[in-house]
Amino acid sequence: FHDGPMYRFLGKSHDILVTGDHRMLFRRRWKNKWEVARMDQIFNLKNIMLRRTAKWEAPEPDFIEIAEVKWPPELFVKFMAWWLSEGSIRRDKKHGKEITISQKPNEKIKYLKQVLSEVAALLNRRIAYDGARFSFKHSKLHAYLSQFGYSQERFIPKEIKELPPHLLQIFLDTYQLGDGSSNNEIY
Repeated sequence: FHDGPMYRFLGKSHDILVTGDHRMLFRRRWKNKWEVARMDQIFNLKNIMLRRTAKWEAPEPDFIEIAEVKWPPELFVKFMAWWLSEGSIRRDKKHGKEITISQKPNEKIKYLKQVLSEVAALLNRRIAYDGARFSFKHSKLHAYLSQFGYSQERFIPKEIKELPPHLLQIFLDTYQLGDGSSNNEIY
C-alpha cells in the first residue's frame, strides 16, 4: 500500500498512475535515445514518449456475477460489447424496464442472434425482434445497465477491463461489429 503522491501520465494510448520513485523508460520526442529516470524527475518535462512494452496478464474468472446472474465471461463481454455499441434501456408504462439492442438485418445479425440466444437461455427470458431491434426485460440487468447512461457517456466496466487479453480482444472485435469500422486494426 502506497501512502503518498502519485503521478499520472495520460496519453493517447495509455493512462499510467505511478509513484514518484517508479523508474520509467522514456525518450524525448525528437531524440532516438531511450533513457531511464524516476517519474518525479521526468513528470514536468515536455515532449516525452513512454515506451509501451508491458504485456497485460489477468486471471480468467470462472464467471462474472452481474445482476445476480453468473455470466460465462465470454458471453458477458460479447453481450456488453453489443449493448454498449448498439443498446439502450428504457423505462416507461408501455414497455416497463426494457433492454434493447438495435440492429437491422445485415451480415452481422446472425452473430448477434447467437449471442442473444445464449443470453436468453442464461436469463430465462424470451427476446423479441421487430426487424430493427431486439428487446427483453430483466429488472436487475436493467438496473446494472442504467449506470452507463446515454451513448456519449458510455464506458467499459471494470469487470471487463480486468479480464485477460483474449477476452478483451473478443470484446473489441464484437464492439467493432456493432459500432465501428476496422481499418488496419484501428477501431
